[in-house]
Amino acid sequence: LAIILGGIFIYEKSISKTKSEIATEFYDAVSTKNSDKLQQLLYSYDDDLKINKSNANVLIDYLNNNPAEFSKINDNFRNGYYTSLNYPVKIEEVSKTIFFIPNYKVVVNPTFINIKCDFKNYKITVLDQTYDNLNKSSQIGPLMPGNYSIVTELSNSYLNKSEVLDVNTFDENYIDINIFEDLKTINI
Repeated sequence: LAIILGGIFIYEKSISKTKSEIATEFYDAVSTKNSDKLQQLLYSYDDDLKINKSNANVLIDYLNNNPAEFSKINDNFRNGYYTSLNYPVKIEEVSKTIFFIPNYKVVVNPTFINIKCDFKNYKITVLDQTYDNLNKSSQIGPLMPGNYSIVTELSNSYLNKSEVLDVNTFDENYIDINIFEDLKTINI
């Protein structure tokens, strides 16, 4: 029994990674644009934020298009500052194994977009997901921190209009946007 438990302990210890190993793997995954590897490193406390290849690509694209931000995060990770409050990504213990060995992941803070619109019957498309039945003040999320091209569509018996908005959700958890601000209504 002692040999079996010792073997399990040694196995768990050998597969568990330190914070610095997670930081190195994070850097490698983003640098090589390896979304499969990155999604295995990511974790969110919000169960509604799905950690998948599409969301991993959002983070990879943002960090590769903003090398100064990526460098700052990696410098903090290398210097032992794994949980800086200013960044939407940090390295934290998310669970423990049977023998209380910590399991570390890159924890992602989800972001949300608050939409304001003075019209009814509009639709918003973010990545591959379309949101409709939205009211004058709605919220979309949780989303992976990064840049999004949001397609908005307004269609009624009088007009068909669409806009594309670029939104950066990396710096703030809650972003407010107003859509179709240039349209006015006249009541007769």
